[in-house]
Amino acid sequence: MIDPAYVYSRVGLYKVKLTIFNKYGCNNSIIKGIMVYPVPYSSFTITSDYQGIQGKTHFQNQSIFATHYEWDFGNGNTSTSASPIEMYEEDSLYTVTLIAYNEYKCTDTAILEHKIFFKGLYIPNAFSPNNPNDEISKFSPKGINLKVYHIEVFDTKGNILWESDKIDIYGSPTESWDGYYDGNLMPEGFYLWKAMGIFKDNTYWKGSDFNSKDPKTFGTVTIIR
Repeated sequence: MIDPAYVYSRVGLYKVKLTIFNKYGCNNSIIKGIMVYPVPYSSFTITSDYQGIQGKTHFQNQSIFATHYEWDFGNGNTSTSASPIEMYEEDSLYTVTLIAYNEYKCTDTAILEHKIFFKGLYIPNAFSPNNPNDEISKFSPKGINLKVYHIEVFDTKGNILWESDKIDIYGSPTESWDGYYDGNLMPEGFYLWKAMGIFKDNTYWKGSDFNSKDPKTFGTVTIIR
């Protein structure tokens, strides 16, 4: 064969001999050494919501026979750290690439897709209807990527004072309670709320305190006059 191909399965120095012949049976030979270097193996795992923070992602490098690395997180950012942490800020499906190098400049590439999905529902515990700041003067639940949502506010006797199920295209609540019922501003004090939510990934909202071992889908809100 004029231009053969061969795959070496072991690292090492090999002597390759080429012998050529002409039509008269004359021949000539040459021997050259070929060094086969080790090839790195690129691999990594992904830990989403690292340390309990949405969007914070830890990439655990599991490459072998490699000495340095090049990461592309798919969001325009890169890194040369071994096991970097990246903060994503938008919902999307990101393609993450790791190129692993060894000391002989041999490379291997690993690619994984990483889906980022921000979700949450926060219920405030107090508001002041007389405050000039609109954010403080109303009872305004905050959320994102909700598919279904409903909240009710009661007085201590169990009467419904306000309720809402309106969300925008981003899955965020759009309505607030101003503290009035039937045209009258409610007295200072605490009131009860109950809420439910289903996110666009079909998971249920577990409660107002995501750090709690026993989060609640109900609680109290105080009107401050």
